[in-house]
Amino acid sequence: MDIQSYISRIGLSQPPEPTLKGLEQLMKAHLYSVPFENIDVVTGRYIDLDTDQFYEKIVQRKRGGFCYELNGLFNLLLNQLGYNVDLIAATVKQKDGTWAYPNSHATNVVYLDRPYLVDVGFGDSFIKPIPINGKKHRDASGLYRIKKVENELDLQRYEGYWRTQFRFTLTPFTYEQFYEAAHYTQTSTESMFTNGLIVTKRLMDGRVTITDKDITVTKNRSRTRRLLHHQEEILNMIENYTHIPKRELHNISNSSHMFKEG
Repeated sequence: MDIQSYISRIGLSQPPEPTLKGLEQLMKAHLYSVPFENIDVVTGRYIDLDTDQFYEKIVQRKRGGFCYELNGLFNLLLNQLGYNVDLIAATVKQKDGTWAYPNSHATNVVYLDRPYLVDVGFGDSFIKPIPINGKKHRDASGLYRIKKVENELDLQRYEGYWRTQFRFTLTPFTYEQFYEAAHYTQTSTESMFTNGLIVTKRLMDGRVTITDKDITVTKNRSRTRRLLHHQEEILNMIENYTHIPKRELHNISNSSHMFKEG
Protein backbone atom coordinates (compact mmCIF):
# COMPACT_ATOMS: atom_id res chain seq x y z
CA MET A 1 0.00 0.00 0.00
CA ASP A 2 1.29 3.42 -0.94
CA ILE A 3 0.65 5.61 2.10
CA GLN A 4 0.99 8.90 0.24
CA SER A 5 -1.62 7.88 -2.33
CA TYR A 6 -4.01 6.95 0.49
CA ILE A 7 -3.33 10.24 2.28
CA SER A 8 -3.98 12.15 -0.95
CA ARG A 9 -7.21 10.18 -1.47
CA ILE A 10 -8.57 11.58 1.80
CA GLY A 11 -7.55 15.13 0.97
CA LEU A 12 -4.39 15.51 3.04
CA SER A 13 -0.96 16.55 1.81
CA GLN A 14 1.02 14.46 4.30
CA PRO A 15 0.41 12.05 7.17
CA PRO A 16 -0.03 13.72 10.57
CA GLU A 17 1.92 12.61 13.62
CA PRO A 18 0.55 9.46 15.35
CA THR A 19 -1.12 11.38 18.18
CA LEU A 20 -4.75 11.88 19.21
CA LYS A 21 -4.82 15.11 17.22
CA GLY A 22 -3.42 13.30 14.20
CA LEU A 23 -5.97 10.51 14.61
CA GLU A 24 -8.82 13.04 14.70
CA GLN A 25 -7.48 14.63 11.52
CA LEU A 26 -7.24 11.29 9.72
CA MET A 27 -10.70 10.13 10.78
CA LYS A 28 -12.45 13.35 9.77
CA ALA A 29 -10.57 13.53 6.47
CA HIS A 30 -11.60 9.96 5.67
CA LEU A 31 -15.28 10.53 6.50
CA TYR A 32 -15.44 13.71 4.41
CA SER A 33 -13.73 12.06 1.42
CA VAL A 34 -14.75 8.39 1.19
CA PRO A 35 -18.42 7.37 1.02
CA PHE A 36 -20.07 4.39 2.62
CA GLU A 37 -21.67 2.46 -0.24
CA ASN A 38 -22.94 -0.99 -1.15
CA ILE A 39 -22.83 -0.72 -4.96
CA ASP A 40 -20.95 -4.01 -5.37
CA VAL A 41 -23.35 -5.85 -3.06
CA VAL A 42 -26.54 -4.78 -4.84
CA THR A 43 -25.05 -5.41 -8.27
CA GLY A 44 -23.83 -8.90 -7.41
CA ARG A 45 -20.08 -8.33 -7.25
CA TYR A 46 -18.81 -10.36 -4.29
CA ILE A 47 -16.40 -8.55 -1.95
CA ASP A 48 -13.49 -10.62 -0.67
CA LEU A 49 -11.90 -9.62 2.64
CA ASP A 50 -8.56 -8.69 1.14
CA THR A 51 -6.76 -5.42 1.93
CA ASP A 52 -5.07 -5.29 -1.49
CA GLN A 53 -8.52 -5.29 -3.08
CA PHE A 54 -9.74 -2.69 -0.58
CA TYR A 55 -6.83 -0.42 -1.52
CA GLU A 56 -7.33 -0.86 -5.25
CA LYS A 57 -11.04 -0.08 -4.98
CA ILE A 58 -11.00 2.81 -2.51
CA VAL A 59 -7.71 4.56 -3.28
CA GLN A 60 -6.95 3.76 -6.91
CA ARG A 61 -10.51 3.65 -8.28
CA LYS A 62 -11.86 6.31 -5.88
CA ARG A 63 -14.77 4.22 -4.69
CA GLY A 64 -16.23 3.82 -1.22
CA GLY A 65 -17.24 0.60 0.47
CA PHE A 66 -18.88 -0.95 3.48
CA CYS A 67 -17.48 -1.51 6.98
CA TYR A 68 -15.05 -4.35 6.23
CA GLU A 69 -13.45 -2.37 3.43
CA LEU A 70 -13.47 1.09 4.99
CA ASN A 71 -12.45 0.17 8.52
CA GLY A 72 -10.21 -2.64 7.30
CA LEU A 73 -8.16 -0.37 5.05
CA PHE A 74 -8.13 2.41 7.66
CA ASN A 75 -6.81 -0.13 10.17
CA LEU A 76 -3.94 -0.92 7.80
CA LEU A 77 -3.17 2.78 7.34
CA LEU A 78 -3.13 3.43 11.08
CA ASN A 79 -0.85 0.44 11.64
CA GLN A 80 1.60 1.68 9.04
CA LEU A 81 1.55 5.19 10.52
CA GLY A 82 2.60 3.83 13.91
CA TYR A 83 -0.68 3.58 15.81
CA ASN A 84 -1.47 0.69 18.14
CA VAL A 85 -4.81 -0.37 16.63
CA ASP A 86 -7.01 -3.45 16.70
CA LEU A 87 -9.76 -4.44 14.28
CA ILE A 88 -12.73 -5.53 16.41
CA ALA A 89 -16.28 -6.77 15.87
CA ALA A 90 -19.57 -5.18 16.86
CA THR A 91 -23.24 -6.12 16.69
CA VAL A 92 -25.50 -3.37 15.37
CA LYS A 93 -28.74 -2.54 17.16
CA GLN A 94 -31.30 -1.68 14.50
CA LYS A 95 -33.76 1.18 14.79
CA ASP A 96 -36.62 -1.24 15.46
CA GLY A 97 -34.78 -2.43 18.57
CA THR A 98 -33.67 -5.79 17.20
CA TRP A 99 -30.06 -6.86 16.89
CA ALA A 100 -28.46 -7.43 13.49
CA TYR A 101 -26.35 -10.48 12.64
CA PRO A 102 -23.87 -11.03 15.53
CA ASN A 103 -20.43 -9.47 15.14
CA SER A 104 -21.16 -8.37 11.58
CA HIS A 105 -19.79 -4.83 11.90
CA ALA A 106 -16.03 -4.28 11.68
CA THR A 107 -14.66 -1.28 13.58
CA ASN A 108 -11.41 -0.17 15.24
CA VAL A 109 -9.98 0.53 18.68
CA VAL A 110 -6.85 2.69 18.88
CA TYR A 111 -4.71 2.68 22.02
CA LEU A 112 -3.18 6.04 22.99
CA ASP A 113 -3.36 7.37 26.55
CA ARG A 114 -6.51 5.21 26.73
CA PRO A 115 -8.49 3.16 24.20
CA TYR A 116 -10.51 5.11 21.62
CA LEU A 117 -13.28 3.85 19.35
CA VAL A 118 -12.56 4.88 15.76
CA ASP A 119 -14.96 4.14 12.91
CA VAL A 120 -15.01 5.33 9.29
CA GLY A 121 -17.54 2.75 8.09
CA PHE A 122 -20.78 3.18 10.01
CA GLY A 123 -22.69 5.81 8.07
CA ASP A 124 -24.35 8.48 10.20
CA SER A 125 -22.40 8.41 13.45
CA PHE A 126 -19.52 10.05 15.32
CA ILE A 127 -16.74 11.85 13.45
CA LYS A 128 -14.03 12.05 16.12
CA PRO A 129 -12.42 9.25 18.16
CA ILE A 130 -14.48 8.45 21.27
CA PRO A 131 -12.59 7.67 24.48
CA ILE A 132 -13.76 4.40 25.99
CA ASN A 133 -14.23 5.78 29.48
CA GLY A 134 -17.99 6.18 29.90
CA LYS A 135 -17.90 9.96 29.61
CA LYS A 136 -20.08 11.98 27.25
CA HIS A 137 -18.48 12.97 23.97
CA ARG A 138 -19.83 15.63 21.62
CA ASP A 139 -18.87 16.35 18.04
CA ALA A 140 -20.59 17.95 15.05
CA SER A 141 -22.75 14.85 14.53
CA GLY A 142 -24.19 14.56 18.05
CA LEU A 143 -23.69 13.56 21.68
CA TYR A 144 -22.27 10.09 22.38
CA ARG A 145 -21.05 7.86 25.16
CA ILE A 146 -19.72 4.34 25.52
CA LYS A 147 -21.50 2.50 28.30
CA LYS A 148 -20.35 -0.74 29.88
CA VAL A 149 -23.04 -3.44 29.86
CA GLU A 150 -21.83 -6.44 31.85
CA ASN A 151 -18.79 -7.65 29.86
CA GLU A 152 -19.56 -5.64 26.73
CA LEU A 153 -19.61 -2.01 25.63
CA ASP A 154 -22.42 -0.06 23.97
CA LEU A 155 -21.88 2.89 21.65
CA GLN A 156 -24.83 5.19 22.35
CA ARG A 157 -26.05 8.45 20.81
CA TYR A 158 -28.42 10.79 22.60
CA GLU A 159 -31.69 11.17 20.65
CA GLY A 160 -33.95 12.31 23.48
CA TYR A 161 -32.81 9.08 25.14
CA TRP A 162 -29.58 7.11 24.90
CA ARG A 163 -30.01 4.89 21.84
CA THR A 164 -27.50 2.08 21.38
CA GLN A 165 -25.95 2.03 17.90
CA PHE A 166 -23.82 -1.06 18.36
CA ARG A 167 -22.36 -3.36 21.03
CA PHE A 168 -18.75 -4.56 21.09
CA THR A 169 -15.84 -5.89 23.12
CA LEU A 170 -12.14 -5.05 22.85
CA THR A 171 -11.26 -8.53 21.58
CA PRO A 172 -9.25 -8.28 18.32
CA PHE A 173 -10.80 -9.95 15.26
CA THR A 174 -9.17 -11.38 12.15
CA TYR A 175 -10.65 -11.33 8.65
CA GLU A 176 -11.12 -15.09 8.91
CA GLN A 177 -13.42 -14.50 11.88
CA PHE A 178 -15.47 -12.06 9.81
CA TYR A 179 -15.96 -14.36 6.79
CA GLU A 180 -19.30 -15.82 7.86
CA ALA A 181 -20.77 -12.43 8.79
CA ALA A 182 -19.43 -10.82 5.60
CA HIS A 183 -20.99 -13.59 3.51
CA TYR A 184 -24.33 -13.11 5.26
CA THR A 185 -24.17 -9.34 4.82
CA GLN A 186 -23.63 -9.69 1.07
CA THR A 187 -25.96 -12.58 0.27
CA SER A 188 -28.83 -12.90 2.74
CA THR A 189 -32.20 -11.47 1.77
CA GLU A 190 -32.52 -10.47 5.43
CA SER A 191 -29.44 -8.25 5.23
CA MET A 192 -30.20 -4.53 4.88
CA PHE A 193 -27.39 -4.26 2.33
CA THR A 194 -28.93 -6.63 -0.23
CA ASN A 195 -32.31 -4.92 -0.38
CA GLY A 196 -31.42 -1.65 -2.03
CA LEU A 197 -28.73 0.86 -2.88
CA ILE A 198 -27.17 2.89 -0.06
CA VAL A 199 -24.60 5.60 -0.78
CA THR A 200 -23.90 8.07 2.01
CA LYS A 201 -21.16 10.56 2.79
CA ARG A 202 -20.44 13.19 5.37
CA LEU A 203 -20.61 16.78 4.07
CA MET A 204 -18.89 19.78 5.63
CA ASP A 205 -22.24 20.98 6.95
CA GLY A 206 -24.25 17.76 7.06
CA ARG A 207 -24.73 14.48 5.19
CA VAL A 208 -26.04 13.16 1.89
CA THR A 209 -27.72 9.76 1.50
CA ILE A 210 -28.70 8.37 -1.89
CA THR A 211 -30.82 5.26 -2.41
CA ASP A 212 -32.40 3.72 -5.51
CA LYS A 213 -35.50 5.79 -4.73
CA ASP A 214 -34.45 9.14 -3.30
CA ILE A 215 -31.77 11.54 -2.12
CA THR A 216 -31.74 13.07 1.37
CA VAL A 217 -29.48 16.02 2.12
CA THR A 218 -29.09 17.25 5.69
CA LYS A 219 -27.49 20.67 6.13
CA ASN A 220 -27.32 22.60 9.38
CA ARG A 221 -29.96 20.25 10.88
CA SER A 222 -32.37 20.97 8.00
CA ARG A 223 -33.33 17.88 5.98
CA THR A 224 -34.44 17.86 2.35
CA ARG A 225 -35.65 14.70 0.60
CA ARG A 226 -36.31 14.37 -3.11
CA LEU A 227 -37.52 11.38 -5.08
CA LEU A 228 -35.29 10.12 -7.87
CA HIS A 229 -37.25 8.75 -10.81
CA HIS A 230 -34.63 7.92 -13.43
CA GLN A 231 -31.48 5.89 -13.58
CA GLU A 232 -29.39 8.74 -14.98
CA GLU A 233 -30.59 11.04 -12.22
CA ILE A 234 -29.41 8.57 -9.57
CA LEU A 235 -26.01 8.14 -11.22
CA ASN A 236 -25.54 11.91 -11.52
CA MET A 237 -26.35 12.44 -7.85
CA ILE A 238 -23.84 9.78 -6.81
CA GLU A 239 -21.12 11.28 -8.99
CA ASN A 240 -21.82 14.88 -7.95
CA TYR A 241 -21.94 14.26 -4.20
CA THR A 242 -19.40 11.48 -3.72
CA HIS A 243 -17.05 12.03 -6.70
CA ILE A 244 -17.13 8.34 -7.56
CA PRO A 245 -16.14 8.37 -11.25
CA LYS A 246 -19.02 7.69 -13.64
CA ARG A 247 -17.09 4.76 -15.14
CA GLU A 248 -17.33 3.04 -11.74
CA LEU A 249 -21.11 3.22 -11.83
CA HIS A 250 -21.64 1.11 -14.95
CA ASN A 251 -22.62 -1.92 -12.85
CA ILE A 252 -25.56 0.06 -11.52
CA SER A 253 -26.85 0.99 -14.96
CA ASN A 254 -26.42 -2.63 -16.07
CA SER A 255 -28.32 -4.00 -13.07
CA SER A 256 -31.75 -4.79 -14.45
CA HIS A 257 -33.36 -5.66 -11.10
CA MET A 258 -32.64 -2.34 -9.42
CA PHE A 259 -33.86 0.69 -11.28
CA LYS A 260 -37.08 1.06 -13.16
CA GLU A 261 -37.79 4.19 -15.11
CA GLY A 262 -40.74 6.07 -13.71
